[in-house]
Amino acid sequence: MSTPRVVLTPKQQKQVAAAAPADRAKLAQSFRAQSALLRMPRASAGKRGVMPDVTKYHFGQTPASSNVIAPRGFGYYDAFAHDPASACTAFSVGPATGVTGTSRHTVTTQHPSATGGGAVLTLIAPTLTNIQGITYFADAAGALTYTTASSPQLVADPPSTAIPTRCSLRLRNVSPQFTKGGIVRTLRITTGFTLPATLAELDAFCELIRSHDRTRTYSGAALSDDFQINCTVADQTRATSFLDWVNITGQLDCNTTPQFCEAMHTPTYTPIALLFEPFSGFVDSSTLTNTPNTYEITIRSQFLGRYPQGTMLANLAVPPRAIGDQTNIIRNREEAKGSALHPVTAEGLEAGENFLSKLSEQLPFMDYAWKKETGLSVGDTAKIFRSSLVKGKPGR
Repeated sequence: MSTPRVVLTPKQQKQVAAAAPADRAKLAQSFRAQSALLRMPRASAGKRGVMPDVTKYHFGQTPASSNVIAPRGFGYYDAFAHDPASACTAFSVGPATGVTGTSRHTVTTQHPSATGGGAVLTLIAPTLTNIQGITYFADAAGALTYTTASSPQLVADPPSTAIPTRCSLRLRNVSPQFTKGGIVRTLRITTGFTLPATLAELDAFCELIRSHDRTRTYSGAALSDDFQINCTVADQTRATSFLDWVNITGQLDCNTTPQFCEAMHTPTYTPIALLFEPFSGFVDSSTLTNTPNTYEITIRSQFLGRYPQGTMLANLAVPPRAIGDQTNIIRNREEAKGSALHPVTAEGLEAGENFLSKLSEQLPFMDYAWKKETGLSVGDTAKIFRSSLVKGKPGR
C-alpha cells in the first residue's frame, strides 16, 4: 500500500523556488516531513468512551470530556478523585454505566455513663442498596438502635443490577475546638460478619475491634481536619458478578431485603468499621465543655450498573476495561495502607482561605476565654478598640 503524497503549501513552494538549486530538494523534503508530522494523530487522542490504559498508571477522567488527567488522590480506589467511568474489572463484564452515590452521615458520641456503655459503632461498605452505612448505639432505654446513611442519587436512579467498584469515606470532628477529645478506632474488615442484633452482640463486636492487631486509634482532637480511608476488594469473583439492586425504605430487614446484610456477611469490598468510644467533654458543670463530640462522615460509592434497555442511563453504558492480573497490583497497594486514616489536603483552597478556615475553628474558644477574663466578647472589644483609634486619629 503506497503512502499518500504530501503536497506543499503555496508558501512552502515559494520558499523552495527561492532557495539555491542545490538546496531545493533537501528543503522540500524537510517541509514534507513537517506536514506529515502535523497530520499524525496525537498520542493522547482516542475514542470517546473508551477506558484508559491503567495497566501502568492510575488515571482519572473528567466526566465532561473523558480526557485522561494526571493521577491524584489516594490511588485507584479513591472514589473522591476518580470518575466512575474509569473503573476497571479483572474480567470482561460487558457494557455498564458508571454511577456515583454520595451519603452524608452524622455521628454523636455518648456519655461514658450512658446505658449500654456508650460506644457507637459505624459500618460502611458499598452495598447494592441506597444505604451505604449504618450506625449502632444504645438508646436512652438501653435498647439497641441504629441510624442509616442513604444516598439521594441512588434513591432517584437505582440500577437494575450492579457491581461495586469503589467506596471511600472522609471523617471529620466538627465539634467546637475546645470540646474535641475522646477516642476513635478504625478497622478495615477483611472477613464477613453478622450485623449485631442485641446490645450484647454490639458490645462483643466493639471489643473485637479494640483488640484487633490491625485496628488504628486516633484522638478526637486529631480528627479536626478531614481524614480518608478507602475500601478495597475482598472477593474478586463477586466484584465481577452483577447482582440485583434493591432500595430500602423504612426498617432494615435482612429477610426481605438481604442486599445490605449480604454486603457485610459476604463482602465484595472490605467494610470499614469506625468505633467512637464514650466521650462527653471535660468533666465539669459547664455547658460549654460538657458536650458530646459530633463527627461528619461523607461516603462516596461508585458502581457499574445496568439499567433497562432504552433508558437514558442504559444508553451511556460502555464496556469497562478488563486488566486481569493488574488488579492484584493496585489492590495490594491499597491493602498495604491497612486501617490507617490519611489526612486530606485542602485541595483548591488558597493559603489565605485555609488560614481563615482554621482561624474560624479557634474563634469560639478564643471568644469564650476572652469573655471569661474581661467580661467582653472579642467582637465588643474590637469595636471599643476601633472607636478609640478613630477618636485618637493615630498617624496624623
